[in-house]
Amino acid sequence: MLQKQQALLQQELRSQQKKQQLALETEMAKAKAEEHVLAEAETGLTEVGEDRGFCITVPSVVTTDFCKPRVSKVEPSETL
Repeated sequence: MLQKQQALLQQELRSQQKKQQLALETEMAKAKAEEHVLAEAETGLTEVGEDRGFCITVPSVVTTDFCKPRVSKVEPSETL
């Protein structure tokens, strides 16, 4: 009975170790993929004249809690 219990505990320990190893490998693969994507994006941004297929947009309006955004009114021109 004791040997069966020890065998089950050892099997459970190996299973937990394998699960932790797979989780670690997954995190490493994610980090490597992210690093690769960032390097590709940086290359696309630094090489002038080459279309690397990246499009980065930066918002042109930044709002704060200190003031309300101002809206300018554009009136139609009568000279057109």
